Amino acid sequence: IQTMTTMTTTEENKVIARRLYEVASTGNVELLDELTTPDIMIHGDAAFPLTQSREALKSNIQTFRTAFPDAKLVIEKMFAEADRVVIHITFSGTHQGNWLGAAATGRVVRWTASAIARFADGKLAETWMIQDELGLMQQLGLVPAPEQGQQ
Repeated sequence: IQTMTTMTTTEENKVIARRLYEVASTGNVELLDELTTPDIMIHGDAAFPLTQSREALKSNIQTFRTAFPDAKLVIEKMFAEADRVVIHITFSGTHQGNWLGAAATGRVVRWTASAIARFADGKLAETWMIQDELGLMQQLGLVPAPEQGQQ
């Protein structure tokens, strides 16, 4: 049985998680000072590689916003228990800058990701992220898409 304090904390962590994805959508990285620990660890992938500090996360978000200045991140599902929040999101945006080695294509891309976030003392401390890199790379023209109609 969850106590009222645990329920409040999980709800507070969900609010912080929502605000973090708003930062990525708006580019207002200064908000990370109040939302993350200084030594935040992001276990990412090619699109969002291993990040080991708040300042590195700010830089990664700014690089992402340069590549996709109109990026929108929509939270599709969110679950919380104890100090963890699981988030499933959809990214969309127009590719207007270098990303994953691809020069701007002007293409509107859309991909999904899931993350497990760990909170400590009311701040995001660590995240493990998995996203549809192959789908994104196909949309950017870095990897050929499978032929339509072939089996």
